Amino acid sequence: MTVVDEQIDLRQVAAAPESVAAYDRYISFMFGAADLLIETDPRGQISFLGGATQRLAPAGPGALIGRPFAELFASEDRPMAEGRLARMRDQGNMMPAVVRLKQDGEPATIFGGCALPNGHTVLFLAVAQGDDVSGDTGESTVGAVAGLQSPIAFAATVREKFKGTDAGERRLTLVAIDSPEPEIRDNMHQIEEGLFARLSSDRRFGGRVLAVGRISDARYGILHDGPLDAGGLRRHARRLAKEVAPKAMPLQLTSTAIRLRPGSGRSDIVATAAVYVMARLASGADSSLALLRRASLAQLMVETTGRIQTLRQILERGDFDLAHQPIVDFRSGSVHHTEALIRFRDGGPPNQWIALAEAADIVTELDLAVCRRAIGLAEAMPQGAPAFAMNLSGRSLENEGFVVELQNLLKNHSQLSSRLMFELTETAVVRDIEAVDRAVQALRQRGFRVCLDDFGAVATSIHYLRSIKVDYVKIDGLFARSCLRNPNDRSILSHVIALCRGSGAGVIVEMIETAEQAESFRGLGADFAQGYFFGPPVVAESGTETRN
Repeated sequence: MTVVDEQIDLRQVAAAPESVAAYDRYISFMFGAADLLIETDPRGQISFLGGATQRLAPAGPGALIGRPFAELFASEDRPMAEGRLARMRDQGNMMPAVVRLKQDGEPATIFGGCALPNGHTVLFLAVAQGDDVSGDTGESTVGAVAGLQSPIAFAATVREKFKGTDAGERRLTLVAIDSPEPEIRDNMHQIEEGLFARLSSDRRFGGRVLAVGRISDARYGILHDGPLDAGGLRRHARRLAKEVAPKAMPLQLTSTAIRLRPGSGRSDIVATAAVYVMARLASGADSSLALLRRASLAQLMVETTGRIQTLRQILERGDFDLAHQPIVDFRSGSVHHTEALIRFRDGGPPNQWIALAEAADIVTELDLAVCRRAIGLAEAMPQGAPAFAMNLSGRSLENEGFVVELQNLLKNHSQLSSRLMFELTETAVVRDIEAVDRAVQALRQRGFRVCLDDFGAVATSIHYLRSIKVDYVKIDGLFARSCLRNPNDRSILSHVIALCRGSGAGVIVEMIETAEQAESFRGLGADFAQGYFFGPPVVAESGTETRN
């Protein structure tokens, strides 16, 4: 369980300005799903250390205050850690990495973070460890399993690590857990905790684990060097399930490994193929892993190249539709606007194609095709119809060529600002946050409203909120629903909503499927609601309902 040494009364934040810095740390810590929280001053010296500090500072965190932060890590990893800290000062955030602690040399510490633009000359760093270490007192991280990265963070780690394979073979093992037993499915969080929280340091299953991530519900990825004992992992999972549900049927754990050997092909294509395979697993297209078991790395690379060509052809032909899902005003109960979700006419899951476009760096082509379609639909809308929001990737908005093309498309359509909105998605890591903000503000100056999507899905959410002025913030549905499990988590979600509203943005909660969820989020202060409880996505031209 994740713990924090510093106790923060969130209810007192508004009344006590001096606690704002502590609140910033807490919110960032929560979204980072970390076990340790480290802040450094401009000189790279530790100014704050919180969380499970026993492992690094047996004498107490105060003993490390003022020490160079790089001293926490093994000597061979210090240049990399210092280099990432320097880049984070310039870019505002940082891709995940793997470093080894000086204390015990363990290689499975995930090192990441972001700079908080809160007026302080202090950097935020989070270290999420695989070990289940404990501190003196604390709170649990909301909706997170220690050491288990989010889908976005894990995809970024895979891309980075697959590009650095000079040292030897690297493997990505994909894991699927299935069970018909409701008692097991309802307690999957406990099984995840027992199976993955200590995987990085537990050598019973062999291999050197570099990262573990969630791909989707009950679908996971393990990035490692050397063979992994899949049979041992399966037996351990079944023992954990037996503890949760003694009378239930054994769960099914299937796995397959993708091997990457030095010289096996261009690393960028291999990385793209790996991310694409994870997207297929997340979409359910290969939920049994049967196809993946038959596929070699070479086959996956060929297939990925072919899929990129197919996607380009789909966009050129316009073989996609936009399905509109209502977003309802909690106060009036009426539709405020809709979200236009892309649906491909080949029937394939949209998130597969989107993940492939982002992984292959052709998401600008996808977004421009959707923009052209959206402008045409907005022009044909009847008077008085609700506005609709189309999605734009942060990767597109940091691309200068895309922004120029988008502005050219919109310059003769200023009258559409009351009908067309934009949602900035966080499905890919943004490297140039200032460029994205410039693009967003240019849209807003033209009268277009902008929403920050997926808030809470990645560790950089708080940084995006502080850096980009928007009109609406959409709370990630999985994160929001995970906060309904107990009163403490509800209280934290309430303050997250208040944080978003405090920035001047309206707050939307997505993935609402029941009246009980709707009432809970309304009571916690959300302004708008989206989900199948209020209506499915519908293709306007045909009236066809769709599911992602």
